[in-house]
Amino acid sequence: MLACLLAGGSTALAEPKTVRLTSLEWPPYAGAELPDQGASVVVVHEAFKAMGYGVQVDFFPWSTAISKVTTDIEYSGYFPEYLSKEVSSNFHCAGSIGNSPLAFAQRRDKPIAWKSLDDLSTVPIGVVQDYVNTEAFDARVAQNRLKAEISPTDTSSLLKLELNRIDLAVIDSNVFDYLRQSVPQLKRAQGSLELNPKILEMKKLFVCFKRTPEGLRWSKLLSEGLRKIDVEALSKAQLQRGLATVGNTK
Repeated sequence: MLACLLAGGSTALAEPKTVRLTSLEWPPYAGAELPDQGASVVVVHEAFKAMGYGVQVDFFPWSTAISKVTTDIEYSGYFPEYLSKEVSSNFHCAGSIGNSPLAFAQRRDKPIAWKSLDDLSTVPIGVVQDYVNTEAFDARVAQNRLKAEISPTDTSSLLKLELNRIDLAVIDSNVFDYLRQSVPQLKRAQGSLELNPKILEMKKLFVCFKRTPEGLRWSKLLSEGLRKIDVEALSKAQLQRGLATVGNTK
């Protein structure tokens, strides 16, 4: 009887073989209707698969995706995230799942020349609620040394730019390319927007897990799995696939 109870207990306490994560609609990196749910999702799936685990990704607005991890026991982590001191202090973040070229979108008829962020102190700049940008940029925003105009999504930020309500919008260059080809309002005005030639920073993307022993375990598992796959090649191929299918998703 004791042996049966112990066997039953070990089954009941067996570790889950599927990790549940949250993400956002951020094409071509993540999205419910993207091929295989996007480049970042594919990398995460393949890394966990290499370790013998499955992944379930649920999509929410970005602020909700983050809060779900801290308030809902069903979710272990969220992605794709840029690291910051605050993020690192609140979550266990695994190895990088890919790169993200962060830049400024601008109006083609109103190009902005700049050498340092201090040159932009009077320029209205669009940012997305709860997005990490660069350390220097976010510090200047916090100190009111940059004029940040907050929007709920990259799309709404670009629409403000198209309507001339802001002069720049912080955005990943691949996201910019995808949105201006897929969002009807931006597609119609495609010729009016472009990327500023000076890149802000080449960022790395991460999965961030709860700052708990379980979260640390998932983080270590993912980091080990990432070492078993070619993250750069896989991410590049999926980004190209996502951009090539713009307009063909539901």
